[in-house]
Amino acid sequence: MLFDFNVVGEMATSSMETIQGVIEEYFGCDSDNIENICLLKKGMTNHNYSFEISGDRAGKYLLRVPGEGTERLIDRRHEADAYKAIEGKGICDAPLMIDPDTGYKISGYIGNGRCCDPAKEDDVRRCIGFLKGFHALDLSVDHEFDLYGQLEYYELLECVTQLWTMAADRNMKFEKRWYDDAVYAPFEQIQVPVPTGYHEILTKWYGDYMKAVKFEAGHDYPFYKKYEPELERLFAQRNQMIPECFRK
Repeated sequence: MLFDFNVVGEMATSSMETIQGVIEEYFGCDSDNIENICLLKKGMTNHNYSFEISGDRAGKYLLRVPGEGTERLIDRRHEADAYKAIEGKGICDAPLMIDPDTGYKISGYIGNGRCCDPAKEDDVRRCIGFLKGFHALDLSVDHEFDLYGQLEYYELLECVTQLWTMAADRNMKFEKRWYDDAVYAPFEQIQVPVPTGYHEILTKWYGDYMKAVKFEAGHDYPFYKKYEPELERLFAQRNQMIPECFRK
């Protein structure tokens, strides 16, 4: 099977033909050697696909396809330079191919990975040790990334959006003043802080948001009621009272 047809419908940004073409060009193979192309639902700004190759270079690989508009956030040539600087150092995934013009990247598939658990001392110790070793390599590239400059630029903008890739859609721009302060509003049996401009925000998202719409729910209702005893138990363990804002 070439594609996992359970996820083909989600491959809107990158056509199946483009994905297959990139793989064929790099591996010098035809479609008969490519199997199980599957969209991985992990990336925020990129589209990542796992796939398998048969033949001389048999194995499982990962293809990264940049999401729409990512060129406004990431300089792909700078990225390629950074990968070249850390090549062979065991810092992260080792790209087999990275195209600074398109941003396409192919690397070996790493399975059974997990994030560092901040609650586990050994995990944190190993991560800190890794970071110290990375800095001790004293690597450099010929470009700079001005983190604070980027933050200052964003602060000067009059509007914000949920995800930077939505910035091109005027309907997804929200005035920053709507988030200047918060008020408490009832949600099920608790009070939660919401932006003072909640009316404008909800109207942007849903139009007439007070109109009841029959649709699938993300969870049962009321959702938090069944967790109230657990909340009380956790606060009691710490000899604390549940804040009044949760009981209003």
